[in-house]
Amino acid sequence: MTAIMPFDRRRAPCYNERHYVRGGDTVANVLVIDSRDTVGVALMDLPAGTAVELNGGRPTSLVTTELIPFGHKIALVAIGPGETIVKYGASIGVAVDDIQPGMSVHVHNLKSVRGAAR
Repeated sequence: MTAIMPFDRRRAPCYNERHYVRGGDTVANVLVIDSRDTVGVALMDLPAGTAVELNGGRPTSLVTTELIPFGHKIALVAIGPGETIVKYGASIGVAVDDIQPGMSVHVHNLKSVRGAAR
């Protein structure tokens, strides 16, 4: 009888590898939905020093400055304290610290304003 092992995404063949589609184009490693977005979403774990490739595999000059885990946000532009952070074309909160392009954006540097009294 074969033992059933729990799913380990790190062992999945497509996990955290560079892939190619027809024509030799690379596949994106960061998803950006709207041109107003100040953050993108990592489509795989992105170690520090990884070149960011947006939708359609478009290369950018952006490089990760720290590990960005799969599904987490990465700053696409410099964001100052109090500035709005935009994901998927909508505000998701404000920066509480300076955030440089390529940095992780998460609860340590983002304050949600959803549901806050006005």
